Amino acid sequence: MAGLGTVKEGGRSTFLTIAGGFIWDRKADSSNPNYATQDFNRADGTVGTRAGARYADLTGDVSKVEFRTHPQYGENVNVTITANGENFILSISTNNRYSQDLMKALLKADLTKSLYIKPYDFVGRDKRRAMGLSFRQDGNKVDLRVEGAPSQDAEWFKTAGSKKIKRFFEDLNEWYVDEVQAKVVGQVEKPAS
Repeated sequence: MAGLGTVKEGGRSTFLTIAGGFIWDRKADSSNPNYATQDFNRADGTVGTRAGARYADLTGDVSKVEFRTHPQYGENVNVTITANGENFILSISTNNRYSQDLMKALLKADLTKSLYIKPYDFVGRDKRRAMGLSFRQDGNKVDLRVEGAPSQDAEWFKTAGSKKIKRFFEDLNEWYVDEVQAKVVGQVEKPAS
């Protein structure tokens, strides 16, 4: 999906988000050939609709990584992807599965090479929801196993209780943010096109 939208004047970039198994340019209107809508269930039980240009994947070079905090929306990891002379800022809240996969890839992938990013979100045969990001480089899947990351075994999750599990994932997320800030931010600063 290189070349999503126009990025011409003044070095502006197209902001992208990930939701519902797709990459979205939410500022795109219905005149965009990739315009789509998607219903989703909110935490309060109501149904919402997201709209914009919808894409299955993104391929390009990681040219910048930074963390931003918004007073209303919280912390995001912003990854600038340069593709076909255009800049796309993939902005993902740091408190979800998509961001953990993205941060794992930033730690494991060769950021001097082009990176293929594909989100997924589906309910499997076991009736469990699977969501995340998959990555490829040179035609091979990027292994997202990060050595040294905090972990717990399956038994712990069976007995820990929701409060401890939530705290574990908050600590794990913080660990990934710290690792990416120490090892990636400032290391991949390439001139954006």
